[in-house]
Amino acid sequence: MRNTCKTCGAFNALNRSIGECRSRSPMPILLGHVQPPSGMGQSQPIVQGFFPPVRDDIWCGEWRPRLQSVPVPNGIVSLSKGQDHEQ
Repeated sequence: MRNTCKTCGAFNALNRSIGECRSRSPMPILLGHVQPPSGMGQSQPIVQGFFPPVRDDIWCGEWRPRLQSVPVPNGIVSLSKGQDHEQ
């Protein structure tokens, strides 16, 4: 399998071919302003954080393997690197 967003550990699928890149923290996006009642001060910004949307078939250079849960005999789940990537 190729090292694309679809196989990256930072990729969060949203639908069949689009997802979010979670390799870095969300980006703040200004959505608008709230107007207070008349005479109550200045408008306040509405800001929300978003992860960048990406297609699953592209590659950015920060690819990393997915972590997969692996059951162990004592019942504790450990994490290991996925086996579905190229070395």
